[in-house]
Amino acid sequence: MTYTNWAQNEPDSYQSEEACAGLTYAGLWYDDNCEKPSFVLCYNATTNTTVLIREKKSWRDALNYCRLFHTDLATIENQAENTKLKQLLLNSNVESAFMGLYRDSWKWSDQSSSVFTAWGTQEPNNGGGGEYCALLDLLYNLWNDVSCSMKLKFLCGTAKKIQILKINMQSTLNLDVSDFNSTILQQLQQKLRKLGLLSNTKLTWRTQPDGQIFHTPNEPSTKNNKQYSLLCPLRSRLRKKRQIKRKAEPREFIKTPPVSPTKIHF
Repeated sequence: MTYTNWAQNEPDSYQSEEACAGLTYAGLWYDDNCEKPSFVLCYNATTNTTVLIREKKSWRDALNYCRLFHTDLATIENQAENTKLKQLLLNSNVESAFMGLYRDSWKWSDQSSSVFTAWGTQEPNNGGGGEYCALLDLLYNLWNDVSCSMKLKFLCGTAKKIQILKINMQSTLNLDVSDFNSTILQQLQQKLRKLGLLSNTKLTWRTQPDGQIFHTPNEPSTKNNKQYSLLCPLRSRLRKKRQIKRKAEPREFIKTPPVSPTKIHF
């Protein structure tokens, strides 16, 4: 976003509840509570015009309305567009209206969403309008938003990697029975550890869209046995990749093809 026209002391994220933006008849921008009903500015790509909706809506309802009946909430990319929408509000005798600008929620440094939060009372408050980073108060075990330029001690974490393995196996049994699939998972984990899997690795089955773990492919089965395939998420802090040479082993219900540099197939 290269163009902005915020009013003085805006955006202030008052009481940490203002994440949606509106335009005033003076042509100035402000942030407001997304649930607070307001008039709406919708953009229509077919006619290349902005339409003022005189029915007050929350920002989310306004977004859905604009996308259903027009194209989207209005955006402002330069001074000329700002002046045009300002004039629309003046001519319509409307003080302010929602537009398409909104503020993203808090995210971790790896860009993952912050599902769990532990903010202190009235935090985050964006005090002074420049608090976009968070600290952990070890005394109260609560979070506080602070300026990103503040020098503090810091916490480092180790990234976890999820790898999905596809496994083909043959059996006359119903492998979706919990006792069977838990036994297979246990034996699979033991086998992988012999090949260098770290002890803190967690294996879990990945449920298919139909609710089952195992899926029978359309290809003809061999030796009158059902042939199953499945996906298994592999969660681990992985070591540096290395080639693994395998010796011939007695026949088992798991077939083990050669290892590729990027995937492990069973």
